Amino acid sequence: MQQPETANESPALEQVQQQFKYWRSTRGKRCPIPGELWRAAESLYPEYSLYHICKALGLNYTDLKGRVQQKQTVFTPSTISSAQFIELGLGDRLPAAECLVEMQNSKGAKMRMHFKGNAGLDLLELSKIFWSRQP
Repeated sequence: MQQPETANESPALEQVQQQFKYWRSTRGKRCPIPGELWRAAESLYPEYSLYHICKALGLNYTDLKGRVQQKQTVFTPSTISSAQFIELGLGDRLPAAECLVEMQNSKGAKMRMHFKGNAGLDLLELSKIFWSRQP
């Protein structure tokens, strides 16, 4: 004769099973699972697999997995080091960029652009205008 599955489980899982059993016997129809029961189920996670917890408690695997993952990605202020702004101080020490663009279309029209430093022009827009121009 096979023993019930709960006989080999730890008291923590059995206790949560009893909480769910009691809640299911006293709840109204289509009542959402209370947060305290979800937290009790989530607390079993590293000790038991998600599949095992869901099977024992009659929960939806995807719902429990989402809650466990969300709980693992929540950062508390104690786990985050204080962010600091670090000024690199590069300022004007970078050499001026130089750019030379030459274009020629099939009709022979040519365009040459030479920029040094921050020209403030949009090279892509100038190129689009050049290529869309009909002679």
